[in-house]
Amino acid sequence: MEAETRARVEASAIAREEAEEKTLMEWEIESKAIKEAKAKAKEEADTKVRMEWMVEVLALEEAEEKAKEEFKMKAKEAQARVKEEAERKAMRKLFQDFTVKCFNL
Repeated sequence: MEAETRARVEASAIAREEAEEKTLMEWEIESKAIKEAKAKAKEEADTKVRMEWMVEVLALEEAEEKAKEEFKMKAKEAQARVKEEAERKAMRKLFQDFTVKCFNL
C-alpha cells in the first residue's frame, strides 16, 4: 500500500512537472509569437510612416515646382510689360522729337 501511494505521489509529481513544462513551453511559444507580432506591427507602422512622409515630400516638391513655374511665368509677363512700356516711352519721345522738329522748321 505504501508503495502504491508512493507511486501515485511520484506519478502525480511527474504529471505536475510535465504540465508545468508544457505550460512553460506554451508560454514561451506565445511570448515569442507576441514579440514577432509586435516587431511586425512596428515594421508595418514604420513603413506606413515612411510612405506617408514620402507622399508629403513628393507633394511639397510638386508644390515647389509649380511655384517656380508660376514665378517664371510672372517674371516673363513682368518683363514683357516693362518692354512694352519702354517701347511706348520711346515712341512718345520719337513723336515729341518729330513734333518739335516739324514746328521748329
